[in-house]
Amino acid sequence: MRRAKLPMFLTALTAVFAGAATAAVVVPAAAQAAPAKKQCVTDANLVPSCGVLWGGAAGGFTSKPRDLEHKNWEKLSGRTATIFHTYHKGDEAFPTKSEIAMTQDPANPRVLLLNWKIAYGS
Repeated sequence: MRRAKLPMFLTALTAVFAGAATAAVVVPAAAQAAPAKKQCVTDANLVPSCGVLWGGAAGGFTSKPRDLEHKNWEKLSGRTATIFHTYHKGDEAFPTKSEIAMTQDPANPRVLLLNWKIAYGS
């Protein structure tokens, strides 16, 4: 009886390998037919239609240009931010030209999040 089971086992094993080989051939073809990329947008309350809002305040307490520091941070994180967070104090005029430019970047428009204080340490 053992001899009868061995050919049946080998037949079943061959079928499993054949099925796996067929699946391996089909998967790359299916991967090529990816659906069109869905555009994510935010509504009036800044709630995203997909994903999350991602942002930071790179260079916030340095003398370096914050827009450039923010773009460097995006490169390091491997992700483009949705929010550009920056700080102002005292009589500094805001938003600055570079802050406005960050919100109007055609490839990666960002939401500008501004903080203002009378003076640091107050």
